[in-house]
Amino acid sequence: MDNMERRCMGCMNPLPEDRESCGICGYPAKGQNPAGYLPVETALSDRYVCGRALSVTGDAVVYMGWDKVAKQPVYIREYLPTTICKRTEINALEPNEGMEMTYEGLRQSFLQHARLLARNRELAVLAPTYDIFEQNGTAYTVSEYSTGITLRNYVKKCGGKLSWMEARKLFLPFLTAVAACHAAGIYHYAISPDTVIIGSDGKLHLNAFALPEARSAGSRLAAQLVTGFAAPEQYMANGHLSQATDVYGLGATLFWMLSGVTPPNGETRDPDGQDLMMSEDVVNALPDDVTAALVNSLLPASADRFESVESLRDALGGVAQVESYEAEPTVVKDENYLPKKFRWIFGGVIAALVIALVLSLLFGGTGGAPSEDPSTTSSTSKTLPSMTTTASTSANANSKEVPDLMGKDLWTLEEKDYKYFNLELNSMVFNEKPAGTIIDQQPKATDKAAEGTMIQVIISAGPQTKKVPDVKGWDKEIAQKYLEAMGFKIEIMEIAVSEYEAGKVDGVSPEIGVTAEHGDKLTLRVSTVEKPNKTEVMLPDVSNIPAEFAGQILRSLGLTVSTEEVLTTDAAQQGLVESVKDRMTGAMVAQGDEVVLRVYSITAGAPVDGGEPAPQGE
Repeated sequence: MDNMERRCMGCMNPLPEDRESCGICGYPAKGQNPAGYLPVETALSDRYVCGRALSVTGDAVVYMGWDKVAKQPVYIREYLPTTICKRTEINALEPNEGMEMTYEGLRQSFLQHARLLARNRELAVLAPTYDIFEQNGTAYTVSEYSTGITLRNYVKKCGGKLSWMEARKLFLPFLTAVAACHAAGIYHYAISPDTVIIGSDGKLHLNAFALPEARSAGSRLAAQLVTGFAAPEQYMANGHLSQATDVYGLGATLFWMLSGVTPPNGETRDPDGQDLMMSEDVVNALPDDVTAALVNSLLPASADRFESVESLRDALGGVAQVESYEAEPTVVKDENYLPKKFRWIFGGVIAALVIALVLSLLFGGTGGAPSEDPSTTSSTSKTLPSMTTTASTSANANSKEVPDLMGKDLWTLEEKDYKYFNLELNSMVFNEKPAGTIIDQQPKATDKAAEGTMIQVIISAGPQTKKVPDVKGWDKEIAQKYLEAMGFKIEIMEIAVSEYEAGKVDGVSPEIGVTAEHGDKLTLRVSTVEKPNKTEVMLPDVSNIPAEFAGQILRSLGLTVSTEEVLTTDAAQQGLVESVKDRMTGAMVAQGDEVVLRVYSITAGAPVDGGEPAPQGE
């Protein structure tokens, strides 16, 4: 804590030299975090001081922190999946043997999630994230310190429960704010009286975000599920988390606010939902539509609940009569550092049109989706649909050997591939093989059949779960047709701030790359901007990569790049970027601004990246 006033590591208030514990929070002057966490007073990023460990999720730990530059308390969140890694003697993290790929994959997800929160820090329901950096073999985020109390403590101070009129003033605007988060692709999956905070502004805010893997019992992480507030699907090995999962947490929280009673454990819910108990006086005091909305939001099967927070809010009476949050921006910028390569777009457009045409022919205008009949939506582990031929297959003098069509793409077959026979599509089934792949045929390739015999085939409809594809920059109509052809339901959200011109897709919710099921709803954020706004870009982390490559990345973002040498005695560091001078990773930088790369050099005054020699003596 160089040049830092003595402070309590529990709350970061000044701590007099003669005090053995803090007079404000009671934390001992020599207090330490449990083994496995960063020791108090650990320095991070040459700017922050780590204090007391405050809370843990399956993927991370949150510490009290101090920003030595801004001279203010902050929250520091460290990526720490305790089930798959360990801390070394030098406070670094390293994955357990065999967990290297899992650890790194989740670390990248942690960074991606942190950047999403940082880009949407204008949303009032979120604690703003200001810094993201990597150190100690892991990743950290720094967010604004906020005062307030948990909803649980607030309700306890109000007598243990609230009337509907008291609750609605807090809760309905909160639902609007959570809906704005969902529109931006941000989900919580752990909404409860302990993760909802009443801020100094008198409004409800969300706290304790974590990766979805930390909110599901089926992952490798130590799931943090709050009894009574976690949805049943979160306890399932292959449970699918969605907007309906947050709807359950919101419904459970409101149920508790109104009754003072914690809902039943989601892991042991009655499948028919007949286990919700609320005192008669509370039920009698509630409007019928509120009671019905609570029951619907807490239905055990996610498909039976309100499909969105907006639906829950509307069922509770909307927000017309309550003071709401100010209009909140839900637009985010492209999280990828490098500009999009448009070489895939033309291919994507063709694919979209082909898939849409094929499915419209197959299903006769039923929305471009395969039949939901169980017999045609089975996986490879189930019995395939039975097939019967429409022509005689008996062998005769003119019999021909049936061609082997297995594994071929139905849509690329030519007549010569089955020239003595006719071809008919029997059905499609979900399968891990690519869509269009023939996975069964009748007659078999080992048979002989008369000329003209009809060969019936079953083809793959592709996997039932698919990753949300990258359609940013596509025309709205093409993107919509493409995603509908993949089996998703699409809704359109128009946005007024975007780097793309009007009619182009700015982004998708859930996020690109997220796994979604057939029939899930995706939201396309479509630009209404006549002239794209490209005035600011996010500064990427280019440390420890060659200066030439770092310069290419930054110039591709529209920034001007110069270099400054940092002397080193390690030849392996020669030419690598030490840091970006006077700027923080994740900060928004105006295009055209100059960015100075501090580059390691073992030779004073030598040009780096083809530039002029850096000035010395700074």
